Amino acid sequence: MVKRVIKNIFLIVLLILVIITGVIGFLFRDFITPSFVMGKHLLILNNEYEARPCGGFITAFGELQFFPPKLSLKNAYHYEAEGLGKAPEPLRQLTGELKFWDLGLDADLGTCSARIRRAYEQIEDTDIEHVILVNFGVLEQIFKLVGIVEMEGQQYTSENLFALLSRSVADTDRHDEISLQNRKKPLVELGKSIGKKWILNPLNPIRTGFSLRNSIQNGDFYVHGITPERAPNIDKEIAVIEWNLGGAKSSRYLQKELKINMRQNKNMQWNAKIDLNVSHDGQFDEPLSTYWKGVIEVHFPRSFSRPVVKIPLELKPGDSFSQSFEFSGINLLTNEETGQTEFGIFKARGQDLLVDLSISAYPQQTLIDTNLHTKENMGSYYGPLRDMNTCFSWKAKKDISAPFVTLHTFIPKLALNDTLQGEFERSPLVAEIHFNESVFLGAEFSIKLIDRNYENTITEHPDIMQYKLLEDQRTLLIGLRQPRIQPEERFHISLTDVRDGAGNEIDQDMQWTLIQR
Repeated sequence: MVKRVIKNIFLIVLLILVIITGVIGFLFRDFITPSFVMGKHLLILNNEYEARPCGGFITAFGELQFFPPKLSLKNAYHYEAEGLGKAPEPLRQLTGELKFWDLGLDADLGTCSARIRRAYEQIEDTDIEHVILVNFGVLEQIFKLVGIVEMEGQQYTSENLFALLSRSVADTDRHDEISLQNRKKPLVELGKSIGKKWILNPLNPIRTGFSLRNSIQNGDFYVHGITPERAPNIDKEIAVIEWNLGGAKSSRYLQKELKINMRQNKNMQWNAKIDLNVSHDGQFDEPLSTYWKGVIEVHFPRSFSRPVVKIPLELKPGDSFSQSFEFSGINLLTNEETGQTEFGIFKARGQDLLVDLSISAYPQQTLIDTNLHTKENMGSYYGPLRDMNTCFSWKAKKDISAPFVTLHTFIPKLALNDTLQGEFERSPLVAEIHFNESVFLGAEFSIKLIDRNYENTITEHPDIMQYKLLEDQRTLLIGLRQPRIQPEERFHISLTDVRDGAGNEIDQDMQWTLIQR
């Protein structure tokens, strides 16, 4: 009986291990390669709350192997004596010499990983297979699985983890070289405590697997050569990249919003108004939230014909900043396979970006096959971006509706501005015609006015003296002369060769009525 119970327990445990192994294997099937399983890798821990283009200030690093298991973490200041050449802009505002902890220079994660790999292999005179980038947010997600961890009299939770660790690291004698070398030790010790508690729950490997898959999607967990590449697409994306150059952990409290309004014009090109809003929403709480000093880079797609804009800023808690950009005559990319117009936004790894986007296609079209919220020819999106690369796409269902008249009336000349009064000076009467959309007057444009003999039998068709389509392209002014005034008389008006932006022509057989008051 006892043997049977032991056997059943063994089988249940074995089944659980098989299931866990199967799920983990499926989630990370891309990682099951000889080079990854058997190789030596460089693990880089970034602090995205000291933002840099590649994810943040490098906090710690170490070599990682799976067979045989090995992980040795070191503080990034371990390489304080190692100079890696002149620091590039805008990092040069902070330091003249490039150090290992400042190697997160590239928003392109492949380029960034290659730079880190070259530096590490040069310093250590060794070879590694892959660079693994891990943001602090990944640790926060795993920490949620283990709940509360007690260490040195403190209770660490997912809610206070960042604050307690930051204060612990800052509470050292920064003039003592030994203290400085070990100022990241609390992070290492906490990692060990988390590992011991994490391993006690057999479901944690599966839950961690799903969490890491999500982190791969947004770039927080990146393995060069295995996970999807992440880089700005200069052909179709606006990119917003933050450089924290002296703001402690204030990037955590920096709110960046990109407000984009794009409107299609008569030439089927696009005009864009873009507002960048940056606010420091934190309170003064050193070392977490202090004065933020750094640079915000805004990169525009090629078709915007404008180079990158670099904005140096200093924001104290509660401060905000705004800058506007306007563009006209933009040609957006069309995907050759899907036929969809595409426009993208890139946010650097580990950096938050709120987007308020509105797309207004030319009138009478309908947006279809889109990931935008639509209302006829308008699409919109509002919210934080989850992934580093976000593509908004749509098709415009062709306008097949003819333009039509919405208003037709005589107006007093005094209703015109001074310029128009001068232009229509020789016309005793002025009629105003409104269209439902912007129109164009073709080469064969003509106006016909017919006296309906509504009140009397005098048949006098008005003479057309002049006409003008105003700048809004929806208002047509017609200057008229009539030999004898006929109060309350009606006149039929018809128009020829009036077309909208899609080439649809107005119904030339349609007649509207002008009333002579």
